[in-house]
Amino acid sequence: MKIYLLILLLLLGSVIMPVVHAQEYANINTQISAEDKQMFDEILTPVFKIYNFVKYIVSIVAAIFLLYAGIS
Repeated sequence: MKIYLLILLLLLGSVIMPVVHAQEYANINTQISAEDKQMFDEILTPVFKIYNFVKYIVSIVAAIFLLYAGIS
């Protein structure tokens, strides 16, 4: 029983400590330059393409299910 408590405390500590230290190092008030924004947009372009593809496929599947439910 004590070993489980020790493992739980170590696991909890390993999860909580980075969160506590992240507050020290994260500066949220930084401004993104135009070059950085362009680079982020370029990096995220494939992600947005996949997101839009999945969004349209899910809409088509939902329409097919609604059509099937209406016929039945």
